[in-house]
Amino acid sequence: MKKILLLGLMGACCLGFAQDAAAPADAPPPPPAARQGGPGRGPGRGQGPGGAPAFIERLQTSAKEILALYDLNGDGKLDEAEKAAMEKEFADIEKKARLARFYPQIKAIDTDGDMVISPEEAAEAPVKLREHQQKRIQERQNRPDRPGEGDRRPPRRQGPPRGPRGAGQRGDNGQPPPPPPAPPAQE
Repeated sequence: MKKILLLGLMGACCLGFAQDAAAPADAPPPPPAARQGGPGRGPGRGQGPGGAPAFIERLQTSAKEILALYDLNGDGKLDEAEKAAMEKEFADIEKKARLARFYPQIKAIDTDGDMVISPEEAAEAPVKLREHQQKRIQERQNRPDRPGEGDRRPPRRQGPPRGPRGAGQRGDNGQPPPPPPAPPAQE
């Protein structure tokens, strides 16, 4: 079965290369929707119109904030000592963030709170972790400020209901289909 899948994949690749080679040199470039990932890829994803500039703007804003925090001599740029201090602090923050991700589970297992997981605590760990997970799920579901009952995905977009996929909402080039022709004028 694996050999068949591998052969099929290799054949598809060969066909793709053959089509690229057969395309005339003076052929127009693919439409923007095809180049940028097609419909459904919008700003904020690094795809589509405005995606990359919006990301660059966020990076510029973050760079200004970093500069404001770490430019101790106020010359408008970071010198080597300022960069070293910033990078050391960021490395510490990354380490603490990694440890912080595990802290709630450690806290659930380490019943005496001494930050040492004893053999007895380790033996009870599966039960304690399951209880901890169920408690977190329950808390998320009971929070009124979070849509989706703890779902990490963003809330669904509001608007008119969409038809089934492939229902002709968009043309082949990612643009809305042209309007129907106007009826002939009567004299």
